[in-house]
Amino acid sequence: MKLKEFLLYIVLFIKKVIFICTLIAPMFIVNSLFLKDIKSICFFIVIQFILYIIDVIFGYLSELFMEKHLEERKLNLIDTLIDKITKQSNDKFKYRDKYISWIINDMNILKYEYFKPKIEVFFLIFEIVIYLLGLIYFGVAFFIVNILGTLLITIYTSSKSKNYSNVNSDISKLSENKTKFITNLFDNIFTFWFSGDMKIFKEKNVEYNEVFLGKMKKVIKPLYIFLTQKNILLILIQTINIILAIYYIYKGKISLGAYSVIGSFSGYLTNTFNLIIQNYVSIKKSKEVLKRYDEELISEKQGEVVLSDIDTIEFKNIFFKDVYNNFNYTFEKNKKYLIIGESGCGKSTLMNLILKNIEDYTGDIYINNHKLEGINKYSIYKNIEYMNADNFIFYSTIDNNISMFDDEINKNKVNNILENLNLENRSEELTENGVSLGQKQRINLARVLYMDKPIIILDEATSNLDKNNRERIENMFLNLNKTIIFITHYYDEKFIKNFDEVLLLKRGGKYERHIVSK
Repeated sequence: MKLKEFLLYIVLFIKKVIFICTLIAPMFIVNSLFLKDIKSICFFIVIQFILYIIDVIFGYLSELFMEKHLEERKLNLIDTLIDKITKQSNDKFKYRDKYISWIINDMNILKYEYFKPKIEVFFLIFEIVIYLLGLIYFGVAFFIVNILGTLLITIYTSSKSKNYSNVNSDISKLSENKTKFITNLFDNIFTFWFSGDMKIFKEKNVEYNEVFLGKMKKVIKPLYIFLTQKNILLILIQTINIILAIYYIYKGKISLGAYSVIGSFSGYLTNTFNLIIQNYVSIKKSKEVLKRYDEELISEKQGEVVLSDIDTIEFKNIFFKDVYNNFNYTFEKNKKYLIIGESGCGKSTLMNLILKNIEDYTGDIYINNHKLEGINKYSIYKNIEYMNADNFIFYSTIDNNISMFDDEINKNKVNNILENLNLENRSEELTENGVSLGQKQRINLARVLYMDKPIIILDEATSNLDKNNRERIENMFLNLNKTIIFITHYYDEKFIKNFDEVLLLKRGGKYERHIVSK
């Protein structure tokens, strides 16, 4: 157990002890009042006041320590979850909206409905033990009534558990769906702007939220029915405790002051037991969510072959949907390739096959005569730098964007690359609106150059550049002593002469290979 965690438990324990003392102290005040002992009354009032002050102080400390501990547990779970997500096969990343929902929505639910209840339940049990011992002290009948009530609620809870066991898991699925639709709306916000009707955008947001809330009500309804029925049982037990206490006072078996303690103990006993049941429910619901992660996140088995270099990438008899029909082709080291063709004829798909983003094809792909499925995909990525037209940027400095947050960044190398790409280095963080499409594309190209891998694949990677910049940067890449694969719509006869081969892909799985005459 870490020191911070140990301190949390100590603070929580002291907090509970002080709280119980604040429940007992009024008994001495009432008894002193009944005896008209002014000194004792004043003394116990001061004690009560001091206990309240200490209770407030430790209440603050317990909340502070608890929040830090819960946040640490949440971050550890996020780290574990991200690790599991990233170890899946590449085709699973099309469900990124679901994963984002897990990391943002589910983690906060689990923070307060799994981690916190697991800590609280021990101290709640400690409270119940003290309350029961106190009730035995005042009369065995109090103990029997509350034990029987506890057993009754436990039996009732067990009989109804099926109605609420999957609530958190169902809420998680609803949140995923809502996140998917809302994200889709914001991804297409420009379409709404150009349509001239933002009213539809707003209405759709409201519609998705209303659908979410409607389904949420149906999901949580069984839980709230159960909690209401359980609270009725708790009220019944509390009423019996009060009647019994009045009887004991009438018979002179307990003092009037003891009545306040019995009332507090019996009341807090039922409330504390209620909290234990709620925590049990929360933990059980949350375990369903965690179980779902384990069921859905299956680590991809990595191939045993680790590549140190790539000499050839060979496609043999590849069939894939209506895109490739017996496709055969070989990429060789340090050659320059131009891939052209209409949209939808499989230019980007070809690269996704190499990068193991697509698995449902037939035929064989070899790298250095090793079958693709037997190769560790991360060793492929160490040799290949792939850039498409998405042009993402991190909300950080240009240096971090280019070096991928490398602590040992080569500043001279970065500055030389930026100069060659007509980019100015800036120390401030980049924002989505503070950088043009052309600048984003050049920052991504700078990252490709900085990584300096032996194979570079540029998939429409210069589409947002003006003609002069595009031609100059393309020539810069084509003059590198590397394997270069260009996928583009912008080409002419002069541009084609820079390549060793041109691969023309056609619809229906047809293709043509052209050797460029120098």
